[in-house]
Amino acid sequence: MNTLRIITILALALAVALISACGESRTWPADGNPEGAPNNVRTVLIAPVEVGPIANVYPEAELQFARDMASRMDLLYENSESWVGETLPVSSDPRWAEGPVGAAAGARVVVLTEVLDVVLEKGGAGMPEQMAATVRMRGMDANGKEIYRNELVGRADNESSPKMMQIAAKPAPKAVWVACKKLIDGLGEWIEKQPIDAKQWGDDRPEAVLVDVTIESTPTGADILVDGVFRGTTPSVVPLPVRPLTLKLERQGFQPWEQSFTPDSGMAIKPGLEPLAGAAPAQAAPAPATPPK
Repeated sequence: MNTLRIITILALALAVALISACGESRTWPADGNPEGAPNNVRTVLIAPVEVGPIANVYPEAELQFARDMASRMDLLYENSESWVGETLPVSSDPRWAEGPVGAAAGARVVVLTEVLDVVLEKGGAGMPEQMAATVRMRGMDANGKEIYRNELVGRADNESSPKMMQIAAKPAPKAVWVACKKLIDGLGEWIEKQPIDAKQWGDDRPEAVLVDVTIESTPTGADILVDGVFRGTTPSVVPLPVRPLTLKLERQGFQPWEQSFTPDSGMAIKPGLEPLAGAAPAQAAPAPATPPK
């Protein structure tokens, strides 16, 4: 086997590994309340993902992404135990808005994930075309109350090698997984800061109150990091707790922008980013054509 072939095989294996999480996930019993679940950890139950725009090309993603997120959370975050509710209603099911779902009994938080949109973004200035997937994640407490929400965009180059036969490695599913991976990381960071005592989940402490903050930038497309956690790209409306936070915006070719603030309802943050020395200016949107007189 020649060197080029070995490198190609290794590259394909790495691409698949980046899409899939490590390890096997636990399956939640159909009637809830799993036996043997410890009381000293946060039990996280992940419902089947609403894959929407990619359902026709990758229907298995509904459960596969849920399994991968559960495995990733178990691998990276302590004091939590993740399960996949294979028999639960899909994340977009109206029953989740009607109160507690009986089959989820015993979970500290139920994770609902929905793929809202997948679009092709044209390249420019040497950048390739990309598939962009918008995904929303919500966390529900034992009483059916929403206690966590995040929404962001995942991107993947719109390129697909004919040797990549795995559907999950194709641009659209890969972009969705990039978003899901970042979302579960954000949720894991949040969960690690919550008390283990079950009675603390979804209560009315001030830090549990979230307000929507509009975060924009000139130019757009900057990564939003709140206390170091990725929260999407500009422009976005980000739900944040009412306490001192640090906001950082990062975009290729521009100086990072950082500011400390305390969120307030209706707040809008709209900084202009300074280009790095020698960086090409950002592409401006074309002006609308002037109709003939």
